[in-house]
Amino acid sequence: MDPDNETGEVPAAAPGEAPDAHRQEDVAEPLVDDQEDEDLDEASAAERSRGNQVINNFYAEVDAANARFGVSVSASTRRATGPISRAEIDAVRQDYVRPGCFDEFERLLRAEHLAVAVGVDGIGKRTGAIAGLCSVLPEGSPVVALAPSSDFAELRIAPGRGYLMADRLDSGAASVQQRFEIERVQAELARNGSYMVITLGSPGALRRHLRRFVVDWQPPDSELLFDRYFGDVPDGDADLALVRKRIADQPPRTVVAVAGTAARQGGAAALAELTSSSAQMVRDWFDEDRRTLSEVLSAAAALFAYGVPVRKFEVLLERLLELGASGGNEMVGPQMRALDSPPPQRRVDWANDGTLFTVTRDLSAEFGDPGRERRIVFRFPNHREHVAAELAERFGIEVWAPVRTWAHEVVKTPVSEVHLQLALGLALLGRDSWGEVEESFLMPWSNGTGPERVATAYVLSWMCIDDSLAPVALDLVLRWVRDSRIKRRTTAANALGGALGIRYQLPALTWLWHLASRGGIESRVARQSIAALFCANAGDGADAGSLLRFVQRGLDTAVDDGRPMPALDTVVAVLGATRPDSGETAMAGVLREQPQNLRVVGELWAETVRSARHRGRGIDALRRTLTALGEDEVAKTVIVRLGEVVRVCLTDTETEILRRSLGQELGGPAGGAGIAEQIVSALLATFATGSDW
Repeated sequence: MDPDNETGEVPAAAPGEAPDAHRQEDVAEPLVDDQEDEDLDEASAAERSRGNQVINNFYAEVDAANARFGVSVSASTRRATGPISRAEIDAVRQDYVRPGCFDEFERLLRAEHLAVAVGVDGIGKRTGAIAGLCSVLPEGSPVVALAPSSDFAELRIAPGRGYLMADRLDSGAASVQQRFEIERVQAELARNGSYMVITLGSPGALRRHLRRFVVDWQPPDSELLFDRYFGDVPDGDADLALVRKRIADQPPRTVVAVAGTAARQGGAAALAELTSSSAQMVRDWFDEDRRTLSEVLSAAAALFAYGVPVRKFEVLLERLLELGASGGNEMVGPQMRALDSPPPQRRVDWANDGTLFTVTRDLSAEFGDPGRERRIVFRFPNHREHVAAELAERFGIEVWAPVRTWAHEVVKTPVSEVHLQLALGLALLGRDSWGEVEESFLMPWSNGTGPERVATAYVLSWMCIDDSLAPVALDLVLRWVRDSRIKRRTTAANALGGALGIRYQLPALTWLWHLASRGGIESRVARQSIAALFCANAGDGADAGSLLRFVQRGLDTAVDDGRPMPALDTVVAVLGATRPDSGETAMAGVLREQPQNLRVVGELWAETVRSARHRGRGIDALRRTLTALGEDEVAKTVIVRLGEVVRVCLTDTETEILRRSLGQELGGPAGGAGIAEQIVSALLATFATGSDW
């Protein structure tokens, strides 16, 4: 196992090579004209970057996201693959309440070294898997989370480790070959004294192949779980006693949350949290007076255009109501209005206490600031996800035909915040109606226009806020990577550069490198996505180093294969990657704050500057990095060490060529603008002396 591969997985193939299990012959495709080429690049670069900046900020700013996007987050911000932190493991061991199935699960895992926990989402399978692995492994043994898409044929097991493959996707396509590979992995686990737990959400063909390892998972006893997090309930506290009774049918996450409320605010507050849930409020609204089609479509518009300024929301809603009146006929035009009848006062109605919606604006914002505009939002942040569930549960073609037509019209417009909100609405709908979302929206959009493909990438990124939807999104994108249509592969490349790639970095990088090596439009988008993932990981030394070493291994493989040019294009993209929030090069922060990654950065830069085709872009990236580094002693020390690493990698002839090129590019008034003279001099001096590091 590669020590740099912190997920514990072996990539399905060398970087740049499609895994053999999925290899297919290239299919002849129609040429894409220049305008479409420009459309693809513009949509994938500028708009995807802007949207994913918002989505990634959402991950870091949960409270702000609740206000802006109207959702509650059920997934944590952790990466879904890689070593599970000791803090998480210790928390599980300290507070875990064993369900009734745990003893059977532990015995099976200890005997077979492989166990499969099967059950619905939200009943504690992942937590139970960690607890089970800790119970059979020696104290302090590492536990590694694997991607749900991991190929059993490619897994290599290290000694003395625990492996967790959560939310394994059971497509029903398991084969005799897959059964053989599962048995091989089980035997390798036993030989190495390692253990693996796989969790599945539903039975299927994969379960049949794994049936001797299967345990039907059960949630822990709710009262015991409540007592573990709250403590003993005092005698005579009627509210707490009632809370303990009412949590019997609640999922573990809710029980823990209610116990926390009871500990902080008392039994009355915990009881209120249970009895006045936002889900019940939304159900009551839909039940009340048999809502009209106009009211239901207004709720749908708020679901898919949440937080949009009122003036824009009214236009969107008006069009949806027109389509509702026509049964979804897209040919319908604006309706004639009677001028002698009073116009509806919707803005007043929306603010009434009996509605799900309200109008809000930030009065602290200055005049002219977009934040000051009135916006339509739900009264409570998590109303939005409950509205999605109720719409999926209650209504048929009368509602969904106009909604589909309306969404297809909206997504074809220039990319805006509406696309981001529409995408989140579809991700929430996917919790209860995934088939509808995939078939009616994602499949056509992924092979559609630029704005449609950007919206598709947004949907897939938003799906990563839900632990149960994230592996479904990954599975869909990996199918698109192998699709014969270039637009769909480009959409996949786009999506893998966002939240999906952050969550499942190794499979994302493996397939992005493959796409970047193909040439054409998809390769450019794939390079942009790899650069975007580097920016997302640049703040963490281990994550940044892992990505840079992956790129270096890919370049080495490409050089050995005699095809270094596409790989060097990707290297240049990473070295020159700029943060979407500040516009500064991400590499400057890596060099200043992560000395452990300086060597690999220098070696990559050396490869770019020794290539005539890439030297100019490599030096341009270096110039921008030097500007961002500043001019203090830290910057000077860093640049000297970087220069020494680059110098060691080059021949004397290559060094002289580079020194002259750098002198011309950085020494003049234009090239050296913003770069301290002593920084340029220090860098050039390293090439003059040829000192070793």
